[in-house]
Amino acid sequence: MWIRYSPAIGLFSVLLVILNCDNNIVQVTSSDLQADPVQLTFDGKTKLQPAWSNDGKRIAYIANEAVTTVAAHSTAKPVDEPLGLFHGNKNKFTDFAIDASGTQLLSVRLDRKSLIFHDLTLGVSNEIDTATELAHPQWDQSGENFGYIKNQNTIAIRSKSGGIISETTVPNAREIVRFAYHAAAMKLAIELKGEAHKIVIYDFAEQTFQDLTDANNDCRFPAWSRDGQHLAFVQSTENGAILHIFDFISNEMNDVLNYSKEMSHLIWRSTDNTIRFYADGRIVDFQVDSSRLAPDDYWDEQPIWYRSGEAVLALHTQQIGRLNVVDINTKEITFVDEISPSEFNFDTLATDMFPNWSSNDATIQIIKSRKIKDFLQVVKIDLLTGDESLVNTSLTQKTTREITPLFRLSRSQSGQRFVYNAGASLVLEDENGNVADLSQIVTEPLVQPVWFTDDKHLAAIHHAENTVKLVKLNAAQDAADIIPIDIPGFSGTVEGVIADIVFSNNHEILGARLAFTYQDAIYIFYLSGFKIEQLIAHGQYPAFSPDGESIVFIHENELKIIKLFYRFD
Repeated sequence: MWIRYSPAIGLFSVLLVILNCDNNIVQVTSSDLQADPVQLTFDGKTKLQPAWSNDGKRIAYIANEAVTTVAAHSTAKPVDEPLGLFHGNKNKFTDFAIDASGTQLLSVRLDRKSLIFHDLTLGVSNEIDTATELAHPQWDQSGENFGYIKNQNTIAIRSKSGGIISETTVPNAREIVRFAYHAAAMKLAIELKGEAHKIVIYDFAEQTFQDLTDANNDCRFPAWSRDGQHLAFVQSTENGAILHIFDFISNEMNDVLNYSKEMSHLIWRSTDNTIRFYADGRIVDFQVDSSRLAPDDYWDEQPIWYRSGEAVLALHTQQIGRLNVVDINTKEITFVDEISPSEFNFDTLATDMFPNWSSNDATIQIIKSRKIKDFLQVVKIDLLTGDESLVNTSLTQKTTREITPLFRLSRSQSGQRFVYNAGASLVLEDENGNVADLSQIVTEPLVQPVWFTDDKHLAAIHHAENTVKLVKLNAAQDAADIIPIDIPGFSGTVEGVIADIVFSNNHEILGARLAFTYQDAIYIFYLSGFKIEQLIAHGQYPAFSPDGESIVFIHENELKIIKLFYRFD
């Protein structure tokens, strides 16, 4: 309900509400003032659990963002080695390559118009080059230089600092598919696309190109030995593949392996004279001196080699909830809880949940969860310094598996107490850590508890009945009256589920109200008049402002505010 109030028209506005209360939906007063929601965010990230500051000037919320953790998977170790992370979904990038230190990752965006440098230690990504048809970045053996394909016919070589060392354009090249770069040997082995692929050698010292293979032989995946004196590559055949090695000292070509399956992604391992490749969902080792084959490990995707093939990269994208704060007037967003390097040792990063402001708005308390078996952490964040400190509460004895869609934590308006549900039992705790398990006096299975409008009693949802219940506690908190709050047309229905309940304070004009969601719509129930209005047809997570005159909610992944009441000077 949008009521516009001024001393001159206040009585008329109230009378208008009373006169129009002959049905279950409160009528909106007419006015030329805008009642459209004000949008606070514009980034499209999935958002959850908005919470007003007590001064009504800021809103804390959880924003989900895609974060990709990078780990080294080795057949020699039972546990993957965490390397770091980058922001974004791995499926938005392709052609990954990592340096020998495991800290610097190159990739190409899917549109092949941007080459990206990811610092895995800091979690920071920068654009290195923007051109058309960027592809196949790779580091040289020293890890000091890297190269990549641009415009389909040019290979660019850069130093780690980003300076351009060379750009080599292959004459009459239809398309460069991939290449192998050896800085010490000062050579490029280039795979060119044609009716069949062929290998061409570029000598930086001589500045010459020379065909290594015939265009009819379909040769692919060139790979240098560590010393740069030998080049391995694959010739595709009808019956599988042939592994060739060319000796640049003797100028001899040797067929060292006839393989019955397709081979790809060759790399010359550094530990011994072994070539590792990928075939039929497995990583396979071929020992050149003994001609011995050793299937090493199953791998369900094309490998991204690390440390000369001693390991492959395992990339895992997660949606991580992080605490943000938006200033209502300026719409400036502060990323309060950014991912820190201390989290890199975990293969599952912490997700923030349920922000709650302190009474003086100086700190925000959140819950952090990791794996399903890990205990929760409750963290208090100082908004001025960014310092974090662990809070000792009963929540730290809970695990992530207890954070179900029916869980909720709610702090009182005074900031001195909070309530949450452990399963279907309510737990009350004060700021000194004193805990009251209400399961003995509240035997009904209640979930998603919140504070009632008087900030003394509780309300929660009886999920099985699809009703809201008021829990009136006595002063000693050893007895309680459970009173149903009947919402006409909603309580006990089976078409939808009542959720996301929240109460306003007892406003001087609007009175006390209950906001809730039902079938993806947000409704307001006026407790004094027992009338209901639909606030918005599609929305989630409503939250009243401290003065009860506005409501924030999430609509189409953005935070929006509707003003419910206007005062005029």
